[in-house]
Amino acid sequence: MISLKLTQKQVEEKYKKFAMEMFGWEMNKPVYVSSRMTRTWGYYSWKIDPKTKKPELICFKIAERLINGDYEEKYIDNNIKHELIHWYTDVTEGKPCHHNSKWKANCRKFGIADSRCNNYPKKGQKTPAKVHPKRKKPDTSTRLGKGEYHECICGACKRVVAKSKNYQKLISFIQEMKPTCVCGSRSVKFYHPRIGHWIYAFQRKNIYANMNTILKRGFEKRYGVIIEDGNTYASEKTR
Repeated sequence: MISLKLTQKQVEEKYKKFAMEMFGWEMNKPVYVSSRMTRTWGYYSWKIDPKTKKPELICFKIAERLINGDYEEKYIDNNIKHELIHWYTDVTEGKPCHHNSKWKANCRKFGIADSRCNNYPKKGQKTPAKVHPKRKKPDTSTRLGKGEYHECICGACKRVVAKSKNYQKLISFIQEMKPTCVCGSRSVKFYHPRIGHWIYAFQRKNIYANMNTILKRGFEKRYGVIIEDGNTYASEKTR
């Protein structure tokens, strides 16, 4: 594998050469080399002309890592043609086409891959480099198995204050009712699956009213929350 290291001037000459060979057009806009492009190989910059209402070329950009000697010339040429076809398609269609069917048809017409992303292997690398590396996402699943509940627990004694199948209803319950535990602790907390850590219920210095059976049933019906016996909650009237 023979890699190629190019300067900005050499890259610009390639853009002009391919534009003339492929379309018969003169490319007189600047070409920039960017060291900040770590997740893409090239970039075609355009704007809408206020008079013609059609896309107009501003410049081209190419990733510095692609021309620093780690990649073969065929991959550099492929990327340049990829961006030039964006320009060609937008001008011929009179509107931004991005990676639509018109752009893909032009890619096939000029003999390059019609894929949006291209993974180019480095010198001595067996597998292609990932242009868009997958980031590890936190577990945000709110699905529960049979007999499982989202729980609101006491931060001091670890007792379960309330539980529910629906974590959003449990959050609403915590925010409105300001629960406290039978042990007297107000550090009631709940594991928020989307945030990924435990959050504490905001407590105010107010009078906590004991829940009788009627109110208890009413809150369970309203919020869909199972309230554990012995716990107390701030009543709306006492705030």
